[in-house]
Amino acid sequence: MTFSSLRRSHFVQFTFDAITTRPESMPPRRAAANGRLRSASPPGKRRQGPRTVFTVVVLGDWGRSPRMQYHALSLADQAYGDVHVIAYAGAAPLREVAEHPHIRLHALAPTPEVLSRLPRPLALVLKALFQLSVILAALLVRTPACRWMLLQTPPCIPTFAACQLACWLRGCRLVTDWHNMGYTLLALSMRPGSPIVKLAERYERLLGRRAHVHLCVTHAMAAELQRPEWGVSSPVVLHDRPAKQFQRVTDGNVMHELFLRIRPILLASPAACADDDWLSGAWRLFGSAPQRLVCIVGF
Repeated sequence: MTFSSLRRSHFVQFTFDAITTRPESMPPRRAAANGRLRSASPPGKRRQGPRTVFTVVVLGDWGRSPRMQYHALSLADQAYGDVHVIAYAGAAPLREVAEHPHIRLHALAPTPEVLSRLPRPLALVLKALFQLSVILAALLVRTPACRWMLLQTPPCIPTFAACQLACWLRGCRLVTDWHNMGYTLLALSMRPGSPIVKLAERYERLLGRRAHVHLCVTHAMAAELQRPEWGVSSPVVLHDRPAKQFQRVTDGNVMHELFLRIRPILLASPAACADDDWLSGAWRLFGSAPQRLVCIVGF
């Protein structure tokens, strides 16, 4: 049974059965030198029997979580799974995700608006308790027991606690996909030295290492997680890769048509107002050359 980040287009696959059968003291399988992990079954082989149940937890808008959507597609198509997604409903997900017969969204109830009118520390505590209750209800009541639970972090409050408790009660394995450190994002909206941030950091360091498998987006994140203060053993790097609907443009005429389409947007941008002469000059230089594409970025 394999797990890959972005369906068949991704170059890394993770073997869940290899972890299930190894002793707890052994670290997860490391990537080979060529950046690949061995697959448990040949690609394209049709499987028989009941599907494996997976749970994907995203404490955010499911439609705005493309990496987790690709994970869900991989689990449903490549790992022969029934995928139950616990997340907030909002933006529409990819059509192949929304219409997939083996991917089901269990929408979380939104946080009550009344909490936003309370003092900030009290609101944060009550929000975490509310989210903890709705996540546990989804994990323990609304969805069937799973074999593997995949969690996106951040946010890690209260998902680390909720998912680890649910895994302990139901006997499943937890996989954490690290996108960032949750306490660092919290610190952006807090005063320097805030005790809330320090408490959040300790919580994240204590519970973050307890997952059975750790995934991350970059080697830099993997190196950070392996530092003694985090204590994460052998995180697996799964780089983001474009989905199949994103294609590299090589045709010069298509590039030229694209530039014609984005030129009005560039000219209408406030950043372009002070440089209209330069922008017009660039247009005269490159606009008539179909083999060239100019991308102008302003800050």
